[in-house]
Amino acid sequence: MELSRLKPGLAGEGLSGSWHVWFLCFMLPLVASNPSASPPTKSYSFGRQFLGLDKCNACVGTSICKKFFKEEIRFEKWLSSQLDLPSANRTSYEGNYTCDSESWRPVVLSRLVSPHLHELADKNICMSAGRRKSCSIEAVLRATPRFQTWTRSNLLLPSMVQALASPMLRCPSQRLLDRIVRRYFEVADVGSVQMKHFTTKDKLRLLYTMAVNQQPLILQMFPGTEGWPFLRYHGSCGRLMVWAGSGPLKKLYSSPLAQRADAAYQLLHITQSLACNSLRFHLYYTTASEDMFGIVEDGRVFITDASTIGIIDLQEGEELFFYSWILIAILLELDICYIVTLYFQTWDTLCTSEIVGKNVAKCLILPVFPPVGLMHQLHTTGWHCSELTHRDIVYFIITFIH
Repeated sequence: MELSRLKPGLAGEGLSGSWHVWFLCFMLPLVASNPSASPPTKSYSFGRQFLGLDKCNACVGTSICKKFFKEEIRFEKWLSSQLDLPSANRTSYEGNYTCDSESWRPVVLSRLVSPHLHELADKNICMSAGRRKSCSIEAVLRATPRFQTWTRSNLLLPSMVQALASPMLRCPSQRLLDRIVRRYFEVADVGSVQMKHFTTKDKLRLLYTMAVNQQPLILQMFPGTEGWPFLRYHGSCGRLMVWAGSGPLKKLYSSPLAQRADAAYQLLHITQSLACNSLRFHLYYTTASEDMFGIVEDGRVFITDASTIGIIDLQEGEELFFYSWILIAILLELDICYIVTLYFQTWDTLCTSEIVGKNVAKCLILPVFPPVGLMHQLHTTGWHCSELTHRDIVYFIITFIH
């Protein structure tokens, strides 16, 4: 029957019915198979492995994972979100970070250690438990006596971190451990020294971070927003952590002398501020190299690698030091007043860290200021001693320590 000979009502019904059949037979399968209608499971799984989420809770945390999955953190060379991820064999990557999808800031995306060391450590953990080379790292760590002690305690005590490899935990005080817990960024409720709000997952992540790399903890405990010489910590996802980006210090080697002098002065000031500060935590370098430092666009120098920073609690150490001097005075029947005066002179000398400052200057500043030709450069500037500022004295410090 021809469609034109149908009554209007019937024609409408016939057309509507044909349309429904056609839609169900042809369009519905296309809609159901549309990739945009279902989550990209394959890409998401690859991302979890790249970030190290498949290893959690033997990881740093998950505080910034949403930024990755919302594509608000991108790698430096990404032109679009459809490009493949970079090689998973690298320890760190340059990237960009945004909060509004308009302004982007440089960041560093770094693993706790190199992928090779991560793999080696995971295998050793499995083998130590009598398992095969691959196992559930989390399950093995949860069964250790150390972590069982962690689960029963609401306070992080010095005995609970004994023998961990982090330099800042070589001589931990209770005040230092309280600061770690109070500033721990990976839990929802920050600010308490009690770990009552920590889940077992949170405790395992904190313990794992302490055992592998202290870098994220240092950045959280001593943030740059409070005047410390460390870059801003943005968070972590799996075994990848994110902090503000900077340029290498070595790019200053070919810069004008005044710019190098400013960087040298900042290095000395950083060393002094780490040793003497209002919190009475003495932070010191266990190693020193140019790779530990970076410089941002406005010329400020920061510590970019805090993994080798040691910490001494001066508040606790000073009390023990003071009582030791008093005890010696009593045992040797010496003048107490004289001993107290001598004590304060000795403690002030320790606080100035003169020896540490000289060693750091030799390691870091001399490469920036090659000794050959230094005095010639100063002479050609036409400066006189009366015209030198406090910062200019850095030039003569270089000559003195050499």
